[in-house]
Amino acid sequence: MGLIALRKRDFDAAENDFTRALELDPDFAEAHFNLAKIYLRRREPERAVRHLAKALESRPDYKEAYYQLGFAYRRLGEKELAAQALARFEALSEETR
Repeated sequence: MGLIALRKRDFDAAENDFTRALELDPDFAEAHFNLAKIYLRRREPERAVRHLAKALESRPDYKEAYYQLGFAYRRLGEKELAAQALARFEALSEETR
């Protein structure tokens, strides 16, 4: 349901659905990832970073999470951390080619 709400740009409903999913499974990487996307759209990169870190704890090979993490760090002015995250995204992308 959260993905449908996210596609409809109903961020409040999507946030509720993904938060509920995390209550049921705190390690659900996709829920953390999608919450981070919501927080980035709301210009809340600190919250996004926290959820992306949790997503990557569960799925260290989650290349899309590294891409979003780079974006979040860039918004925070953390250029070195952004570059590290984007380098990891690139490395994982190369592995899947």
